[in-house]
Amino acid sequence: MTAPAGRVAAVILNHKDNANALRLVRTLRGCAEVGPICVVDNSETGGLTGREEPLKESGVLFLQTANDGYSKGNNLGISAVESQCGLPEIFLIANPDILIDADAVARCVRLLRTHPELALAAPRMLRGDGTPHDLPGWRRRTVRGDLAYSSGILARTLGMRREAYPPSYWNERSFVRVDCAAGACFFIRANAFKACGYFDERSFLFYEEDILGEKLRRIGLGEAVCTDCTYRHLEGVSAAVSLRKYRIMQRSRFYYHKVYRRAGSAALFALRAATALGTCECLLKQALHTLKLRNR
Repeated sequence: MTAPAGRVAAVILNHKDNANALRLVRTLRGCAEVGPICVVDNSETGGLTGREEPLKESGVLFLQTANDGYSKGNNLGISAVESQCGLPEIFLIANPDILIDADAVARCVRLLRTHPELALAAPRMLRGDGTPHDLPGWRRRTVRGDLAYSSGILARTLGMRREAYPPSYWNERSFVRVDCAAGACFFIRANAFKACGYFDERSFLFYEEDILGEKLRRIGLGEAVCTDCTYRHLEGVSAAVSLRKYRIMQRSRFYYHKVYRRAGSAALFALRAATALGTCECLLKQALHTLKLRNR
């Protein structure tokens, strides 16, 4: 399989969302701009194996891998496309649980082709019900803002969503610059992506988009959200917070601020203290939940 020059190559990372993954493949096959498509399945059990048979004749690549997270899974797909098809003009990185149309694909591709200062473009993200999402993109995260996300007590003290742009920002023009676009669906110049080393695999589940934004800034390129086109993010995977997930989030958060924002020792100490507080809150919530179940 060869990627025609100037085409978009799509990478879809599937985790136990087979129906949506195959639906998105069919949608993208109908988009004139899209060439090679690679589906990376890290579901471990109950994945796509065998279900993709009707699509094999289209030249869609399917990879089966362990659940090593967003960054590593997407990097595997990117590597497969590059090795089998060559480096495309643009990569589309997409979650399976999105609804996008050919017009949104074409508008984002056109934006990248006409604005060389941009490396990444994304349609405006909507919720599953079609209403505007409040975080289709955001400002660079700060330690103070992330202290609030680390603890319920600190959230009430410091205030949340400091990284959010005001709602009016998304209505100002056909595209707006952002420090970081949401990772559920975006288009990125392949040569810029390669130049910055693709995704950093040392983060897991959280902060992948923030780290990518920092890497692109280091090579002098920016990101934008196309406000005149949209996609819906169905968010089918559970967002329930567990102690394990909280600890993973805090490790990625600490890594981002230490390595990419070069936070000082005092700021990093504050993050550690906030993590300790947040851990206590998680444990207390779990204990109260267990007690409630026992008393039923």
